[in-house]
Amino acid sequence: MDALRAAAELEAAGKEQREALPYFRSALALLEPLEAGEDHRVLAALLRLHVSISRCLLAQKPYEALRHAAKALQLPPPCLIGGRATPDEVASAHVLRARAVCAMEEADEMYYEDEGERSALLNDLLRGLEAVAQVQPASEVKELRRRLTHLGSARGTRPRCNSEIFAQPQRSWPGAGAAAPKGPKVSEPAGSALAAARRRRSTSAPRLNALK
Repeated sequence: MDALRAAAELEAAGKEQREALPYFRSALALLEPLEAGEDHRVLAALLRLHVSISRCLLAQKPYEALRHAAKALQLPPPCLIGGRATPDEVASAHVLRARAVCAMEEADEMYYEDEGERSALLNDLLRGLEAVAQVQPASEVKELRRRLTHLGSARGTRPRCNSEIFAQPQRSWPGAGAAAPKGPKVSEPAGSALAAARRRRSTSAPRLNALK
């Protein structure tokens, strides 16, 4: 497949360059129009590219990094159509999502529409990291789980949001057929001072409903 070959060449070239992002984006543009669900090679390449782009954007554009990591997790696992399992890429996507959210929280950037959506995303991130921790116990994963749990000032149940950044964990690692363990529920009283402060919207992060 010409597009797949060209994308692979761009991806390889990007890894050799200091400014890799343009190469990764060009490769992604070649593959996105393809029927990814019919070729495990395309799925695997899309997964790698979204993770690579997310990693490149994390420091300067965490919201965009969050979106690409979520897109990686929304892809069907390549192993379902004859490809290999991709536990490292999936774990990286979960970690990148969590790192992006932590970065925006620390910068007080508004990446959600309301406190219910924020709580739902924090819950989803914790569940993803719980699944990653089962197969990749690392100090970074433990630290991210601690930070995300700390971000919730109270515990409770909130409705889930259907935004694209609320990706379901992609189960492509061994033994992932069982349900991922549920992480701690987190929420924040709508009338709290912190909730009021967070309503100051950052100009660097668009509203979630712009993604729908």
